[in-house]
Amino acid sequence: MEKVALLFVLCLSCVLVFGQNDRTTTPSCRKDQTLVCTNPCTTVPTCQNPNATRETLISCGGLCLHACVCDAKQGLILDENTQKCVKKEDCPPACKPGEEKRCIPCLCHEATCQNPKPSCRKDMICSEDCRPFCVCKQGYLRDNSTGTCVPQDNCPSAA
Repeated sequence: MEKVALLFVLCLSCVLVFGQNDRTTTPSCRKDQTLVCTNPCTTVPTCQNPNATRETLISCGGLCLHACVCDAKQGLILDENTQKCVKKEDCPPACKPGEEKRCIPCLCHEATCQNPKPSCRKDMICSEDCRPFCVCKQGYLRDNSTGTCVPQDNCPSAA
């Protein structure tokens, strides 16, 4: 109970110091953002939590801080990895067990159980602003028959 009371006091302090005392300044938002009334208890949709809603504003006492959030009318949500507003379909994928997100500037064939040492063309066109992809963790290979990453020692043998 003490933790809840302390959290409430901290939230209220932030609002009073940063929001309620200075009603003359509001942030200017980028073109892909919109200005909304929010508070420390509010969550907004992100790639990592796309189903978050802003309904917590009422349950948090109606306190208001003006903040720029990704413009939902344009179909945008926040990619927490890059801190940019993106369309939901452009969010990086959620990784499966045995996978991790890695930034891959040049797309190359991933090592698999069936082809553990793929060749990669040296003349590939690469991009400096790489997007994170789910790839097998170190010591894992993708099993083409299941599409999952398995420890290298657990790869099925070719029959």
